[in-house]
Amino acid sequence: MDLQRTGSLHGKRFGNYIAHQRIGQGGMGSVYKAEHPEIGRTVAIKVLMRHHNEEMLQRFLEEARTIARIGHANIVDIFDFGRTHNDRLYYVMEWLDGRELREVMNEKIPMSPDQITPYLEQICAGLQAAHDTGVIHRDLKPANIFVLNREPLTVKILDFGVAKLLDAPVSSHLTSPGIMIGTPMFCSPEQAAAELEKLCPQTDLYALGIIVYWMLTGQPPFMADNNAVLLAMHITDKPKPILELVPIVPTGIAALVEQCLAKEPGDRPASASGLMAAWSAALGQHDLEATVTERPDPGSYDDGPSGILVFVPMTPVEEVIPTSISGEAVISISSREEPEAVVTLPPESADDDDEPAGSEEQTTTSVETPAGKRETRPVAPWTPQDQPEAKPEPKQAPEQAPEQAPEEGPAPKPEEPVAQTGPLQRVPTHVPANTTTERSARSRGRVAPWLPWVLLALAVGVAVALALLR
Repeated sequence: MDLQRTGSLHGKRFGNYIAHQRIGQGGMGSVYKAEHPEIGRTVAIKVLMRHHNEEMLQRFLEEARTIARIGHANIVDIFDFGRTHNDRLYYVMEWLDGRELREVMNEKIPMSPDQITPYLEQICAGLQAAHDTGVIHRDLKPANIFVLNREPLTVKILDFGVAKLLDAPVSSHLTSPGIMIGTPMFCSPEQAAAELEKLCPQTDLYALGIIVYWMLTGQPPFMADNNAVLLAMHITDKPKPILELVPIVPTGIAALVEQCLAKEPGDRPASASGLMAAWSAALGQHDLEATVTERPDPGSYDDGPSGILVFVPMTPVEEVIPTSISGEAVISISSREEPEAVVTLPPESADDDDEPAGSEEQTTTSVETPAGKRETRPVAPWTPQDQPEAKPEPKQAPEQAPEQAPEEGPAPKPEEPVAQTGPLQRVPTHVPANTTTERSARSRGRVAPWLPWVLLALAVGVAVALALLR
């Protein structure tokens, strides 16, 4: 039936409102878009069909009373109720600009838990408000959930035509025993078996579980060619596990939805608000586990160089004091030695820059002690005992330095090397192999051969610059 046509009630007045366009039709009547002619307010009017029986009349009245009784932001609101001049019942509802949830699902399924959360939160809020006032919807489905075209997201639950009052006596029930009420695709096992005494808030949670199952997997848990087989599946069959269809769904979310589809009402969540709390907890736990799993190994961080250079000496260096040296050589002695010792080296040895330290050749030196005594002794080379032997670098054999006649005193005895103790003992400094020794004073006093040419070039350049400036 074309719901966009004008309808037979076009232009008819319902209280203060005039109907314009039929926008829907159900089992008990039709819904029209109407407007207040003076203030221009748009509303929706549900009109009971012309040919109705007493049961339909009572159910229509009960629906209007139920909606007015709940009064929640996620439940469609009622403004007015009345009768036409030809005895047709109607009630006036708020106008909702949007679309049914089934249209949203057709566009987005399968949906992630994060996408489902804002819809589920408001549906649970509306159901909890209904249950708190003793009302069971009994026909919850995507076609009865309306999503408004506004920000933030707003969801409304519609159509309480088959709702059941929990506090009403059994004799007042409009549904006869053995009659199934609801939509086969979303009815609970107790509804499918027509066990009216088992109807409870968990009946609506079963239907909500089917909706969420469909959102997550892209298909309903039970499908059949006819309603009889479908109702039997609700009673006896278990739905296919969600993780087999969509393995990426969090385990806690999948278990919660499958709990809503339990066959016995007592095995389902206790309330709509409890369901939403469990959903949020399962989703939060999944996010926490994902954060811990994806956290990088601390060892993988590389902050790069700190910019601070720390030099650690390879060997300890003793504090030294300078000595007075002849032969233009620089020698350091330990601060523990007596000061002002004079060591005279042969000129050939002082000029030889390539002579490596620690040569095994004995060098004849003249030593002047503070007491003024002068004697010449062969000095034995020093060999470190506490330090591992370093691998020597290749070197050329040094030239044999001519012996220098001592100025005074007896000739030295090569077979009696000077002792390594006493105030005049030379204590070598431990220096890493890659360091360089100081050059002699004579080497530092030499003028580089290229320096005059550099000075000449600078002078020429200055002269040319002055000429150009003139």
